[in-house]
Amino acid sequence: MSDQGRLSHRNSGQFDPTNWITEGDGLFASSKKVRAIWVEHRKAFSRNVSLSGRGQRPTVDDWSLLKGLPRTSMLSLG
Repeated sequence: MSDQGRLSHRNSGQFDPTNWITEGDGLFASSKKVRAIWVEHRKAFSRNVSLSGRGQRPTVDDWSLLKGLPRTSMLSLG
């Protein structure tokens, strides 16, 4: 049986806990940025809807960003 597949305190690469923490920190920072973008988009979306009245409807892209960005940020956290 080969020792190649075993985990030990000397492992590196994908099994190094420091790499996992670094990756998690990066995903957390990205998630916070996506959430901030969503907050700004939500404010602009609400403002545009209230100003435009019933004449102009939000685009599909506007709705996609409004619904998709929070899911994306939570997915990154997970």
